Amino acid sequence: TTDDGEQIQNPPRDEYETWVKIEPPGVVCGNNTPFKIFANFSAKSDNLVVVFEPGGACWDYDSCTGKNGIRGAANPDGVKDDHWKLAQIISPFLSRFDETSPSRDWNMVYVPYCTGDVHTGNKVATYTSAGSPDVTFHHDGHAATQQVVKWIDESFTHVPKMLVTGCSAGGVGSLVNYRFLRKGIHA
Repeated sequence: TTDDGEQIQNPPRDEYETWVKIEPPGVVCGNNTPFKIFANFSAKSDNLVVVFEPGGACWDYDSCTGKNGIRGAANPDGVKDDHWKLAQIISPFLSRFDETSPSRDWNMVYVPYCTGDVHTGNKVATYTSAGSPDVTFHHDGHAATQQVVKWIDESFTHVPKMLVTGCSAGGVGSLVNYRFLRKGIHA
């Protein structure tokens, strides 16, 4: 039963209030490693918060490789299995311990950023620079988001309220992809 007296309608989970790694099939990070998301299930609410991670963008050799000392996009070498540890640092909406967070009792999905395309790309690009080996970069953000939507739709049977948010590249991702989330989640 929720704080509002409603019955929880989502299926029971093996674990609550702990981060679980999910590897959606068929999508990759910039360096072609598996894309990962993280979920933290609630036994107190059917509501859902989805947070898109920030992290700049890349569009050429220098920005995708950091040739000039600055990498344009976060996590281009993939997402580690313990990346969830950044969740509550990235967004207060992903903290169960912040009593001021309106989503602290909600289900949480953290969408890391590793595609260099503000969570919206659909291209494999090869970037070149004289005297350096070519770099192939997978801008797979759109496909990744589609897999996130599919996973949420299959994993939740009831989502009365949903908050989709992010900042920087995650802010763009949350705005551009909100429509796909709202239309693709049938709960």
